[in-house]
Amino acid sequence: MTPERKANLQRLFNPKHIAVIGGTDAEAVAVESQRMGYRGQLWPVNPKRKTLGGHECFPSAEDLPEAPDAVFLAIPREPAIETVDRLRQMGAGGIVCYTAGFKEVGEQGAGAEDALMNACGEMALVGPNCYGILNYLDRVALWPFAHGGNCPGFGAAIITQSGMLASDFTMSQRSLPLAFIISAGNQALLSIEDYILHLCEREEIRSIGVHVEGIRDWYAFEEASVKAMDHDIPIVVLKSGSSSIGSELTLTHTGSISGADHIYSALFERLGIIRVDNASEFLETLKYLSVSRLPKGNRVAGLTCSGGEAAMLADMGEKEGLDFKQPGETTKETLASLLPHTATASNPLDYTTPIWGIPEKTVPVFKCLIKDGYDMAIIVQDYPTEELDESRASYVNDSRAFVAAVKAAGIPGAVCSVIPENLDSDIRKELIAEGIAPMQGIHDCINAVSKAIWHAERRKKIKQSEFPRLYRFTKSSNCITILNELEGKQMLSNSGVPIPPYSSVKGLEIKQLPNQLSFPLVAKMISRDLSHKT
Repeated sequence: MTPERKANLQRLFNPKHIAVIGGTDAEAVAVESQRMGYRGQLWPVNPKRKTLGGHECFPSAEDLPEAPDAVFLAIPREPAIETVDRLRQMGAGGIVCYTAGFKEVGEQGAGAEDALMNACGEMALVGPNCYGILNYLDRVALWPFAHGGNCPGFGAAIITQSGMLASDFTMSQRSLPLAFIISAGNQALLSIEDYILHLCEREEIRSIGVHVEGIRDWYAFEEASVKAMDHDIPIVVLKSGSSSIGSELTLTHTGSISGADHIYSALFERLGIIRVDNASEFLETLKYLSVSRLPKGNRVAGLTCSGGEAAMLADMGEKEGLDFKQPGETTKETLASLLPHTATASNPLDYTTPIWGIPEKTVPVFKCLIKDGYDMAIIVQDYPTEELDESRASYVNDSRAFVAAVKAAGIPGAVCSVIPENLDSDIRKELIAEGIAPMQGIHDCINAVSKAIWHAERRKKIKQSEFPRLYRFTKSSNCITILNELEGKQMLSNSGVPIPPYSSVKGLEIKQLPNQLSFPLVAKMISRDLSHKT
């Protein structure tokens, strides 16, 4: 991205003024901007209407008071291309192009998309064929539909090629703190990688979620991912198009080619990127990463007020590599003196109902277990529904006791419900304010924690060693040259792929084995005239 386009992208993301060009869809953006609390100027452009969204309309873009920082464009394809050209000449910053009918519809659309890109110059353009941008941090809504989401001043940034899926994410009842939502569409000018590079520079962003159908530039994706890691921002990926049918659908949806799924998995693992399988796991993992801290290891303290939940926590945790190590002898003795006689000092710990909801009894128990050398802690709680809330105070008391114990130990924590909907919005909000992740669904919670641990370990390993970048192939001519086996293996080694130890000699010059080799050995002839396995 050129410096000029980068500056224009900043104008687009945090504009002093927004022009909305079009009819009903443009009016929806005006309404959503007001509802979001946008503090800048809003200028509708429509030659056939006097007002739009409560604002007086300008007949054309040229009639605007000055070049707008941001434009939402929702008019037919050919006029859209002409309007983009005029906006470029005016010095506009950037455009969200809601207009569709470009590359996603085939060859004719691809030509129109080329014309659109040429008209942009150094402007920033999101789309075409996209919903746009929601900037929760600066209260900017370049978005044509009602949206949800909340932002406590920090959160996750989500980038997706699908507009409707982006909208679904904003409507989720998961209390995921959101900083940005970007619907990238066709990515004619700005790519997912460009957005990652830009968003990494915002300190309020604690994690980045990417729903991807296909990656066009592997090297740019690697560069963006490495920058995110340098800024200690985890990336979570939900990839579509792994099945044969899904792969075909991504091509007709946004014109992306999804590619071989195992290659994507290998790339994500190499870069320390967390891959998830479904939308709920995507949101819960982002929530954990945005609210809590990365655990320093896999030793987990578990708390429940039910033997069944304790067993469930242990079973699921073991499958995902979590270590519910048993408390030491001193801790067991102390717990035995604090717990009812019906309880057993173990991990996960069922602290039993006789002390449930009594802070003067639960706080010492929780602190005693959690301080015994654990890397993070989880308490399982399923809150009652509103019509059965006479016992809610006891649940809240135990949540607060857990918060106190986790903070005293200085480790990350999560309050987790077995059933996703059994953690109400009020307690979710309270926990987020305390830096404790409110996790909805025990399976997604365990998955999120285990993947956060994996990411922390992978990040540490990458930062402690020289990280080999992807090998950049260059095509110098149309002539195909066969490398001999030694040249091929050296190329792989330079790209970070481990290869067996070897020594290259000519003829019978070898008198003894080099130090790095030992029997048994394989002897191979090397020549460009002998292709591998000849």
